[in-house]
Amino acid sequence: MGADAIGKAIGGSEPSSTSPVSWSADSAIVSSSGDLGVTFGYIRSNAPAGTAPAQPPVPFFTI
Repeated sequence: MGADAIGKAIGGSEPSSTSPVSWSADSAIVSSSGDLGVTFGYIRSNAPAGTAPAQPPVPFFTI
């Protein structure tokens, strides 16, 4: 394996037009000083209905 082989392995096709997951912030909190903020939300699977058992959403937060 070298740089060329790695490039061909990961760059050989077009990226998918849709992401396998979606996420968005459901809530945000900002400090009174405005210098710190936190968002909360869920990561959800975008699998087409009926293709696999529905996966439960996974919580996330960002600081």
